[in-house]
Amino acid sequence: MKSAETIVEEILVEKILTNVYPPHTMLPPERELALLLNYSRPVIHKAIIRLEGKGLVTIVPRKGIKVNDYLISGKLGLLESLYHMDRDRFPSLNNAMLEFIIHNLEAIIRQIHKMTIVQRQRAYTMIFSIEINQGRDVYTWAHTLAIASGNPINTMLINEFQVGILNVGNAVVEEKGSKVMKQWLDEIGVLMIVESEEIDTASFDRFYKRIENVWLK
Repeated sequence: MKSAETIVEEILVEKILTNVYPPHTMLPPERELALLLNYSRPVIHKAIIRLEGKGLVTIVPRKGIKVNDYLISGKLGLLESLYHMDRDRFPSLNNAMLEFIIHNLEAIIRQIHKMTIVQRQRAYTMIFSIEINQGRDVYTWAHTLAIASGNPINTMLINEFQVGILNVGNAVVEEKGSKVMKQWLDEIGVLMIVESEEIDTASFDRFYKRIENVWLK
């Protein structure tokens, strides 16, 4: 069950992203927001603190709450709010998120492909053995892949997109079935052990289009 401050946060995120409160303007004072949204002022304040942490607003002492341009100052934490909204509300942001995740998976697989054959086979065995039944398994697959790369930045990025990967994974499993999701993941996972010097991008492009057709249909 969502907390009161989470509900208020999502309301304000949507109003900011839809330009009800445009960039470089001031939000209504907390007292006014409390009356408008029918929540207590402490709840409103907590929600605004969260928005500031995500780069959507700046609390200016003795002046109020300035709305920022999320394209300039938005942070990854903003995605947490988007995950809980209908994805057709903000298709461009959801598409950008999906594209970023898949490009990172491609980059990780390319990094592993440059390792020794023993390391590559070990990494492939690790992910190939993961059963896919739900979105959490898709996240486990991506997280295991990141760990196998030996690059901690990869793991951090996958962690940041955990909820997004869970949601996308659940959407694909629900519509296409777990066997299809497993097949799609295996088709890109096997690229880390191909013998060619370079990996063909066509497989990643095909994977992206398949996921996009489900996620943003």
